[in-house]
Amino acid sequence: MTVATAFAVADDGTRLFVRTAGPTSPHATHAVLCDGIACDGFIWKYLWSELQEEMPVVHWHYRGHGRSAMPADPARVDITALAEDLASVRRFVGDPPVVLFGHSMGCQVVLEELRKHRERVRGVVLMCGSYGRVTKTFRGVPILEMILPKVVAAVKKNEAFVRALQKLLPEISESDLVPGGAGVRAQAVSASGALVDDFVIKQSRNAIHVLNAPSPGATASLAIGQSICAMAERNFALK
Repeated sequence: MTVATAFAVADDGTRLFVRTAGPTSPHATHAVLCDGIACDGFIWKYLWSELQEEMPVVHWHYRGHGRSAMPADPARVDITALAEDLASVRRFVGDPPVVLFGHSMGCQVVLEELRKHRERVRGVVLMCGSYGRVTKTFRGVPILEMILPKVVAAVKKNEAFVRALQKLLPEISESDLVPGGAGVRAQAVSASGALVDDFVIKQSRNAIHVLNAPSPGATASLAIGQSICAMAERNFALK
C-alpha cells in the first residue's frame, strides 16, 4: 500500500514527521505507533505491514528524533511534552478513534497520553516498557545514562549531513549512517621512482592497457570509457 509522509505541527511549533499507510478512512480506528528513545521505527518493521491489512496505521518521530525538527523549546523534551505531541499527531490525522502502540519509552508516552486524553482511545498495546526515568531503568541498569551522551555527540556530527541527504533520500535517518574506515588508493610509480599523477595508457597491436587512472577516476569514468572506445575504434579498425 502507498505510504504518505507529512509533518504535523506541535503546540509550540515543532514540526513532527508523520507517515501513514493502510485504508484511507477518517472514521476507522487507527493504529498509532510510538517508538522507544532514540528509535526511528525499526521495531515496527513487520507490524507496520501487517496492520495495514486491517486498519490505517500512523507512525511518527519524536521531536529531535529522526526526521522531526529539533524542539522549538529545548526544555520540552520530557514524557509530558511527547504525549502532547502525540495528541497533535492524532489531531493532524483527523482525530480518529485510535489504538496506541508503545515500545520501550513509547509505553510511557502512550500511558501519559491515555491519562490526559483518554477520549477516542480504543485500546493500548505496550511492549518492553520501562518505568521511571528510562535512562536509568532500561534493562534494570543505567546503561543508557552512560552511553546516551556519546550517542548524542555522534548524532550532532552527522545531523547537518543527514538533513542534506534527506532532500535526495527522504527516508534516510541518522541510524542509517555508520562509521567507515579510511580508504586506501594504490599509487603508480614510474621506473625512476616518481609518483605518477596522470593517466598512463599503453597501446599494443591487439590491446589497450590502462596502467594508471588517477582520481577522480570514478566520477570521470564515462568520459574515460569514451576515450578508450575511440582508441579501440581507431587501432582495431572497429568501424
